[in-house]
Amino acid sequence: MDHAIDLFLDQNIRRNPYPIYAELRQNRPVCQVEPDGIWVVARHADVLRLARDTSSFSSSGFGVIMSPPTIGHNPVAESILVLDPPHHTQLRSLVSRAFTPRNMARLEGRVTAVASELSERLREMGDADVVAELAGPLPARIIAEILGLDPELHREFKRWGEHLAAVTPRTQEPLASAIRSTIGDMNRYFREVIAARRRSPREDIVTDLTRAEIGGVKLTDVQITSFLFLLLTGGFETTVNLIAHALMILADRPQDHDRLRADPSMIPAFIEEVLRFEPPLHGLPRMTTTDVMVGGQFIPARSLIVGLIGSANRDESVYVQPEVFDMDRESQGAMAFGHGIHFCLGAALARLEGRITLAAMISRFRRVKRLPGEVSYTCAISLRGPISVPMRFIPA
Repeated sequence: MDHAIDLFLDQNIRRNPYPIYAELRQNRPVCQVEPDGIWVVARHADVLRLARDTSSFSSSGFGVIMSPPTIGHNPVAESILVLDPPHHTQLRSLVSRAFTPRNMARLEGRVTAVASELSERLREMGDADVVAELAGPLPARIIAEILGLDPELHREFKRWGEHLAAVTPRTQEPLASAIRSTIGDMNRYFREVIAARRRSPREDIVTDLTRAEIGGVKLTDVQITSFLFLLLTGGFETTVNLIAHALMILADRPQDHDRLRADPSMIPAFIEEVLRFEPPLHGLPRMTTTDVMVGGQFIPARSLIVGLIGSANRDESVYVQPEVFDMDRESQGAMAFGHGIHFCLGAALARLEGRITLAAMISRFRRVKRLPGEVSYTCAISLRGPISVPMRFIPA
């Protein structure tokens, strides 16, 4: 491989990056790629090191990616996503309250109701885009309820999440203009919500954040807004990608569809293998704080480096026949949601929504099939998921 490859913007690679990942693991486990000579690491052990070693690999790499010159100010680039300890530790403890096991258990009934409603709609439609009609609306509606936002705006939340996920170092017009507009809309909306909660508190996360203190000092509106930007995307895009990929895999593997219908208790294992095989997060951006050696390769200080989670989850040194989807495998250690202190806040929510949605679909449909047409994927450094997947839903 003596040519530059673009792992993040080339649609041919985005549709199926795994052959390139395998070649990188074999021949160039640490190398530079497009755009702009970003360093990438492909092997499981090296990706794990990036996630764990916060002194050598700073999370400020996210900030570089999320605020290119064409976008300008982006509150996500000011959130806990870009912070290192000790500041990260203090702030994460606040927002993690939204995703505690207790809160997830309380949400189960509501997720079941929304999944049932959307599944019934698919039964009526027969043919539909699974992203537009299921994978997108469900998490948008649930995250709105978690944050105490207007559920009628769930379509706007979906668009906002998609735009924020689309930011890359090379984001150009007209997409850049649309993203800037979205950031402006989100800023205005969240400021209005924060002001309303200060006047009239509720039992929701926004109210909790207005009351929260760090070292005796209350959070500013700017800090709360950055939290809400992150929580909206963290509780949304990961689930969109998980649900869409789960249905695509079921369509490709009817034998697994039959197994799940016969034994729904296998659904959690199926979800775990989806997370390994097609993880919602594909890249873990970091910035080197000093000159460092990774996998025998010298990397200068202040270099942007991305751990390829999608590659790590198919590393032959960790998984037996990693290119084979096998719901019976033990997937412990798969880095579907990252690893370490920045482990994805929305991981528990994504698993819950994925499990319940799949149960709703399995009980109603004896088969799901992909319709003709090429699937396009998001162009992002950290996330990878299908934009649209036309499917046919055959009732049981």
